Amino acid sequence: MPEPVVELIAQNIQATVNAITSAAGFQQDLTCARPTRKAMVDLAVADHAPVNGTVLLVQMADEVDDEHSNAGSPARLAWRQRFALLAFVSDSDAATAPIDTLINRVKSDIRRKLMEDPQRGGLALDTQQAGAAVFPDEGVDIYFDVIFRTREDDPYVNAG
Repeated sequence: MPEPVVELIAQNIQATVNAITSAAGFQQDLTCARPTRKAMVDLAVADHAPVNGTVLLVQMADEVDDEHSNAGSPARLAWRQRFALLAFVSDSDAATAPIDTLINRVKSDIRRKLMEDPQRGGLALDTQQAGAAVFPDEGVDIYFDVIFRTREDDPYVNAG
């Protein structure tokens, strides 16, 4: 059985973040992981020391995007899926750059890489930035929406 379109998009995002390396011209190497349980996000922050350069990809609420939906036979339903990338940025005793600088670099690298292909390899209509929030002493959450279409009667079929 094929994967739902939204799952293929999440896989694309994970692979995109994993391609952020200093060898590819970015400020640092990042490793993207997807929690195996929703509680894993809380555990990663509360029970374990965050690892610098680790990015957790979290799928948040989705909603129907009427502006991009189309009537037809079959109808195409557009979705606006919110994603969050929780990027851990730890300073060390050897760090000479301010923590804000490190956070700005990670945030900018992620945004730059994600916007290289806003159509997510043909799976989406668009990827839109939706802000960021610094979480104290740990890093930054970077939010973005991916707008994509499926057949109204089949979320496994891309109806771009």
